[in-house]
Amino acid sequence: MFDLSPDKLFVVFVIALMVLGPDRLPHVARGLARARNEIRRLTNGLEPGTAQALRDPRRALIDALGQPDKVISGAGNPPAEPPTPHEPRP
Repeated sequence: MFDLSPDKLFVVFVIALMVLGPDRLPHVARGLARARNEIRRLTNGLEPGTAQALRDPRRALIDALGQPDKVISGAGNPPAEPPTPHEPRP
């Protein structure tokens, strides 16, 4: 993802050690690890719902809107008669 080689990781570690110091570096590293794990947990929770929505998008839309099938199935039909150019649209 970031294409970090061991050399680059070492440089990042040395810079972090100089900026944060040896006392704060472990605390900051733990906080970053917790944040990464929390984000991973949240995104893993989204995957099943996303997969279901991609499998059957029409059913997901019906479930989300709470509307019956007949309302959505007729939504794509054109109007019975298009208005003439001199009539205002309703």
